[in-house]
Amino acid sequence: MLKIALTGGISSGKSTSAKILQKNNINVISLDEISKNITKKKSQALKELTAEFGDSILTIDKNLNRAELKRILFNNTKDKEKIEKILHPKIFKKMQSLIKQTKGKIAVVEIPLLIEKNWVNSFDICILIDCSEQNQMKRLLKYQNIEKDLAMKIIKNQATRSEKLKIKNILPTYIINNDNDLNSLEQKIIKLSNKLLNL
Repeated sequence: MLKIALTGGISSGKSTSAKILQKNNINVISLDEISKNITKKKSQALKELTAEFGDSILTIDKNLNRAELKRILFNNTKDKEKIEKILHPKIFKKMQSLIKQTKGKIAVVEIPLLIEKNWVNSFDICILIDCSEQNQMKRLLKYQNIEKDLAMKIIKNQATRSEKLKIKNILPTYIINNDNDLNSLEQKIIKLSNKLLNL
């Protein structure tokens, strides 16, 4: 089985690309979805997060307040390390399990922090969705309900565009530019889907 990492900066178009791949019969595992699943009400991860940060990270109905956790994550380096220490091993373990369960010859994993968390060696190929920082910021403010200061912190906490592009020196990499419209991205991903299915 070919293990393919689908990565890129926040609001670069990873999730949109994942949906297009799925429409073209390619299975995609989302680390964001895994993160949501392992932090459901009464989960071990949520218990550990609550023990560390208190009930302020919970909603009235005792679910995780993701907006509050995101605020904590990007406002304090030590808190960021604590959150990642709780969540990342659990996410990685679940990812490996889902890859093993995948039927077919391709497993694509939508993984935002591929480079930052040094998970590169777990994959055979990379699909990098690339766009300018200006477009990242514009999309982040338009589609996610966050303030500009937090948006800037999120972008600054990720690898730079040039750092991400260096992935091609480590893994065979398909670089998909997403500085244009949705139709342009869709055509590129469909073309790539056909190529992957014929590998």
